[in-house]
Amino acid sequence: MTSRKVASPEKNGPERRPEAIAAVLVLDSEGRVLLREETMNSGAKKWVVPGGHVEFGEKIEDAALREIREESSLEVALGNLILIHEAVYPEFGYHAIIFFYSGQVVSGTLSSESGAPMGFFSPEDALKLDLVMSARRVIGEFFRENGGRKS
Repeated sequence: MTSRKVASPEKNGPERRPEAIAAVLVLDSEGRVLLREETMNSGAKKWVVPGGHVEFGEKIEDAALREIREESSLEVALGNLILIHEAVYPEFGYHAIIFFYSGQVVSGTLSSESGAPMGFFSPEDALKLDLVMSARRVIGEFFRENGGRKS
């Protein structure tokens, strides 16, 4: 998924519901994390943890693996659920509940489906990027919990 597409704020109403998003904090063999640059609904460019919408009838774990495969061409072994983050930005028509999993690259060569900048970063370098709040939070919590070790 190249950008998070949601209805415009004027379409928000009682019938709108938060979207479920599955994301994976993918680590390579060197313990670096995969991030992708994305243009937000506000127009700002930020770095995000790759992921996307959970389709109706699809399990969250299956959506996470599908989204990583679609966005990066990587096959990933899904790890544990790290964090559930609620992102609420009604002024931009965005309300999502994001399920963040850990993951380890199993095979494949990194290739951005959309052509958007994407790459692996050390946790220290990742935290220097202009990250969305949820990405900053999940990277910080994952490496705090794991003492900097891969999971």
